[in-house]
Amino acid sequence: MRTFASLVTTTALLCGSATLTAGQAVALADTGERADARAAAACVTVVKWSSEKSSRYVTVKNSCSTKKCFTVTIALRKDPKFEIGAKKQQKFRYGGTLGNKGTGIKNVGC
Repeated sequence: MRTFASLVTTTALLCGSATLTAGQAVALADTGERADARAAAACVTVVKWSSEKSSRYVTVKNSCSTKKCFTVTIALRKDPKFEIGAKKQQKFRYGGTLGNKGTGIKNVGC
């Protein structure tokens, strides 16, 4: 019984240290690409979600001075990809009213 208890304790300690090491590895792997994505996230923002007639629309605003690309996240469906020009606000049709509503936007490379 003691051997089993010591084995369980040792396993728990090793798993805890492995998790800490994996977390540190993720922190160290933070590249400039992620920094660009975070900067792009600050640029492209959702202004309004709407439904008109039989279509769903999202209005987004790009506050950066360069063209940005993004996708609209939709459950159980492939996310449509769009691009918006610099310093613009634009409305995009991303689906029909029979489909799922969009839940947000993700910034992607152009």
